[in-house]
Amino acid sequence: MIMKRKSILVCAMIGLWSLSLQVYGQTTAGLDLYQQANALLRKGNADDARKAINLFNQAKKANSNLRRDCDERIQKCQSIIQKTNQVSLELSNEVVEIPWWGSDYQVGVMSSGNWNIEGLQDWLKTKQKTKSSFVLDCRNENNSTRERVSNLTVKNGNLYRSLKVVQKGRPEYIEVGAKSLSFPSEGSTEEVNVRSNARWDVRDVPSWCRVEKHDSLILIITSANDRVVSREDDIVIYSPNESVTIKIIQGAGEERLSVSQNEVVLPALGGKHYMRVYTDADNWFVGDFPSWINVHRVGSDSICIESGKNIPNGRERVGSVQVKTDRQTIGVMVTQASREAVDIIFPESKIVSGRNFSFGINASYAMPFVNTSAGGDFVGSVLDYSMGNSNENASYKLKTGFSFGLFADIRLYKNIFLIAGANFTQVNYKNEFDQPTEFTMQHNAFQYLKGDVTNSYKEEYSHSMLEVPILASYRFKLNNVSHIQLNLGPVLNFGMASKMKLRGNTDSNNLKVYNSYTHTIANNADQPHHVAMTGDFNLYQPCVAWTESYTDGSKEDINHHVTFTKSPMHRFNVGLRAGAAYEVAGISFGIYYTMMLSNMANKGYWEDKRWAVLNESNQVMSGYKHRIHTLEFKLAYTMRYWGQKNNK
Repeated sequence: MIMKRKSILVCAMIGLWSLSLQVYGQTTAGLDLYQQANALLRKGNADDARKAINLFNQAKKANSNLRRDCDERIQKCQSIIQKTNQVSLELSNEVVEIPWWGSDYQVGVMSSGNWNIEGLQDWLKTKQKTKSSFVLDCRNENNSTRERVSNLTVKNGNLYRSLKVVQKGRPEYIEVGAKSLSFPSEGSTEEVNVRSNARWDVRDVPSWCRVEKHDSLILIITSANDRVVSREDDIVIYSPNESVTIKIIQGAGEERLSVSQNEVVLPALGGKHYMRVYTDADNWFVGDFPSWINVHRVGSDSICIESGKNIPNGRERVGSVQVKTDRQTIGVMVTQASREAVDIIFPESKIVSGRNFSFGINASYAMPFVNTSAGGDFVGSVLDYSMGNSNENASYKLKTGFSFGLFADIRLYKNIFLIAGANFTQVNYKNEFDQPTEFTMQHNAFQYLKGDVTNSYKEEYSHSMLEVPILASYRFKLNNVSHIQLNLGPVLNFGMASKMKLRGNTDSNNLKVYNSYTHTIANNADQPHHVAMTGDFNLYQPCVAWTESYTDGSKEDINHHVTFTKSPMHRFNVGLRAGAAYEVAGISFGIYYTMMLSNMANKGYWEDKRWAVLNESNQVMSGYKHRIHTLEFKLAYTMRYWGQKNNK
């Protein structure tokens, strides 16, 4: 009995434990399904919402505690599905009007899904279709007076919108293949095409014509004209609201008319010319003729054509004389020979002979004139000798130069020529400075040397330039191979090299030693100072290197390098050249003067610190101007007469 009770108790405990395990498993499975469904719901699209509903229903069955939450989530899923199932479709137009000659028209589409178009016709196409628009393509003319209509349907699923497309009818018109026709005197038939969008007919047909009407053309048939004059009339093609007039002209019947000459040439000095007229008409007469001709009838079968002297302009005069009957006209071409013009300013006998275009070479000896000025009390040179007064004025001398180059000689008109070329030019000059100056130099850390020194410096300048002269030239003819030239024009000057070579000495035997603090003589013994200065200065560069050599051997040579704010000279300058030359057989001898217009000096150098080989100076030359004028004696050869025979 006791054993039986124990068995029952054990079975009951096992059952309760199994039930608790089953309930726990169902609860855990329900939560997993609930979490999966929430993840799908958060994606927010219809397909995932449908899957989420299924999972929420399974979660409710697995865990009754989740029933309320699952029902709320199922409602949200149904709301997403309902919104997705709503279909929309809108068009930007309900009616589109297209002109009769055709055009394109863009229609906007707002749709929740894919859409298509139905109802297109042969005269109406679509193109450039996108998600939000399409273009109606109507390129065909509507030549009918009536509108044509196409009702299109744009569909998105079961939803559709209608679009009415109307192409306007063309206003009533009539077009004909010709508005003027000419018929021969014997009569003929002409076909004229007729296009219209209305019922049309023909009226006002003259009695000497007959018109046959067909669907899209008419035949105009004329009878022979037996009259001695031409005839013309109008035929009208009309519709209810439009009309077109066709002018028809028929020539007169044949009549004999001719002249003994069709072309006449009169002499330049004028004269008379007679010609015969052959016709069977008694009433023939002279028609139009130009004002410089006088024409009149002579008897029954001739005319007289006469003219005065031709205008002396070197050109022929041409005109036409008409001889007419009632039915015919014949023309006679009249030409009067040219009469040479008399040029008072440039008579032919005074025109310079030779080619209109030729090349040449030239060489010249040049004498430069250096012109300098400044706004202060002195006009110095590139070197600063530290005096700052008129004793430092530069005096340029021994001036020489040369030039050679090529040029083109071009005749512009008669005796007016243009000379353009390129020359290499070099000018040389020098400046000397031999004034005594007071000199100061450092002796040691506490003393300096001071005293009067004698100076002897030579500055040698050399300027190499590429010149481009552009000269207007007037020539006075002497004979067939010689003339005198007067030339004037600008000269463009491009600096190639500009150098100044310095050589000189500074000497003294009586410099005194001064105290640097009290500025009193510290040692009354005379101190010698003998120095030679050498240097080459490129005047187109803002720097110079030079050497200071002690000629008594007391010290080693000292090399200096100084940099300035600007270079002393400009490379590009402009001048004005004037000259005269005598040429014979292509060889010319001339004298020219070139005045430099631009300032060759670079302001930034001259109004700042200059190159100093003695003491430093605060003297500047404000407003400094440097110009090199040249006087040239030029020998040139021009290939003016090559290949030509000259008669002196």
